[in-house]
Amino acid sequence: MGGLRPYTYSTLIALLWATGLRISEALKLTIADLTSDGLLIRETKFRKTRLVPLHDTAVAGLQRYLDRRGPGSDDDPVYIDKRGQSLRYIAVKETFDRLVDKAGIKSRSGRRPADLARRWSDTIDLRRMNVVMSETRRAGGS
Repeated sequence: MGGLRPYTYSTLIALLWATGLRISEALKLTIADLTSDGLLIRETKFRKTRLVPLHDTAVAGLQRYLDRRGPGSDDDPVYIDKRGQSLRYIAVKETFDRLVDKAGIKSRSGRRPADLARRWSDTIDLRRMNVVMSETRRAGGS
């Protein structure tokens, strides 16, 4: 799994960026939730289920990650740690915060990926986002 960790985090952060999902929603995704129509987000903040469409590039990125990750059953989490278990929220949040700090990204609206994605929807700083993604791959998500 050591070799998978950078791909896990870079794919997860890219998905959060592209979709505006909450970290908790992304971590609850199972293989069965990846449909041809998009991501099936179950039991959201308001206990509802919704379908989040994905751009072709996001689908391709998820597929590359899943090919590296290896096969799993429908009930298996999409994003896994070195034991094959679902990533823990706190570990992902701490990693995300570290990467955002390292990239020098400031936000008045919040530090959640969804907040940053909304902020950047008007003024995207692709260089800083590229730093976050490069550091994720290089550092293995830590």
